[in-house]
Amino acid sequence: MSFLDFGDNKGYAKDNQMMIYARADQCELQPVKERNSIQAMVSGVSATFSSEYTRVKEYIFSSSGHVDVEAKNISVSVELKMDTLPANDTNSTGRLIPGIKMGNISLNIDH
Repeated sequence: MSFLDFGDNKGYAKDNQMMIYARADQCELQPVKERNSIQAMVSGVSATFSSEYTRVKEYIFSSSGHVDVEAKNISVSVELKMDTLPANDTNSTGRLIPGIKMGNISLNIDH
């Protein structure tokens, strides 16, 4: 997320950072048997977003500078799917190794 282009010559943000703050006891893990996955959920956390240089243009108006945003009461859900992945020698041995793939991801910000 180091460079965000707003498209249609509307502007950009570069040198960006996003930090989500949560305690380990705010995280809940649930198995999802039908998809062979584990869902990690955390809610009620806060986050900050900062951009060192942002430029926004709308019609004849243009604005540029530094941006800091603080968001509160965020919920994040990430699904990790257990799967098998091909090994380097799969073509000759047929060997597969255990692996993890990303499943569904959900982000809700209460504003």
